[in-house]
Amino acid sequence: MKFPRRLVIILLVFSMTTYIFGCMEEEADDGTGGNGGDGNGGDDGGDVNVGVLEAMDVEITNIEYDWDGERKNPLDLPELVIRCEAINYGGPGWCMVVLVVNGTNSSIRMKRLIGLGSNEQKGLEFWGKIEEEPTNITSYVERELLEAITAPKSPEMDVETMNIFPEIVGWLDDEQTELEVIIYASVINYQTQGYITLVVEVEGVGFTKTVEERMYLDWYQFDDLQFDMVLPGPPVNTTITTKRPQPE
Repeated sequence: MKFPRRLVIILLVFSMTTYIFGCMEEEADDGTGGNGGDGNGGDDGGDVNVGVLEAMDVEITNIEYDWDGERKNPLDLPELVIRCEAINYGGPGWCMVVLVVNGTNSSIRMKRLIGLGSNEQKGLEFWGKIEEEPTNITSYVERELLEAITAPKSPEMDVETMNIFPEIVGWLDDEQTELEVIIYASVINYQTQGYITLVVEVEGVGFTKTVEERMYLDWYQFDDLQFDMVLPGPPVNTTITTKRPQPE
């Protein structure tokens, strides 16, 4: 049986067109599959490793505390030690773990910067002081920084002070005019490295005392500090502020 010449030409053109579009579709699948799309919407192309950019997913669990109301000094507050564990289900990086401790009439907030790998579980310990036994402790995570981020996002410094607790050591004289006190605190710089001055102001009944300390902080550097002071009486309120930042 013979086919008309025009029909044969049409069939050949159709076959070639189908073959060409099939090859193009196969190449497109090879170029956008794998790392290119699902995790980043395809905006970053096929060369991006989505696993590196995976967001952190940190859970705080197994929270336990020690508080017995005992005071080292009648003027001092009882110590509180909290132990917990952090589990990271996401990508590697650093984050600030925050514990909020509530009593019946008081509350405190404790923070700690930690590094976590993917699927890593890490034990943590927090220390502070509170007048009464905790009634509940809650936790959350803030200021996550992925391991893939290698430089500050801002040319300015971003310094935060936290974990401010006074410890009353005792009177230095029988007349009780000089009281030895240690002020504990933590500081972190979230952005560009440089110098900063910390201003520690302690208020008590009838007095205010201020000390200043100039220090250098690197990007994402977290430090625990202590300030040894001699005061005329027990501290009632302690604040720490920053001034004169000098970014590099």
